[in-house]
Amino acid sequence: MTPTPLQDTREIIREEFANQPAAQEDLRNYFTKNPASIRASKEREEMEGFGLIPKDGHFVSLKTLQPADPEMIARALKITDERMLTEGNPEMLRHNFNYSGGKILPMNKVEDEK
Repeated sequence: MTPTPLQDTREIIREEFANQPAAQEDLRNYFTKNPASIRASKEREEMEGFGLIPKDGHFVSLKTLQPADPEMIARALKITDERMLTEGNPEMLRHNFNYSGGKILPMNKVEDEK
């Protein structure tokens, strides 16, 4: 099936978005933090998965109650960021974006085109 002019235009826009590092960084910063309630839930799950719990505004090891290893916290946060982009983020859907090939892009199709 031959793409329509609208589909061709959408693909050009997707390619432009993919090749704009500043836009990608802005979108990543926004969508990895929003919605905040989902971010908090995923972050808590990841921290608990690493055996970390919050205490007095910091993370501590559940086993020792000592301050958590900063590298472990960074890994948990990185996984949380990835989950925010890949696990059906409603904020991304609301704005018609998806995560593909490591890039945040406008959706290939929108509801009225399906």
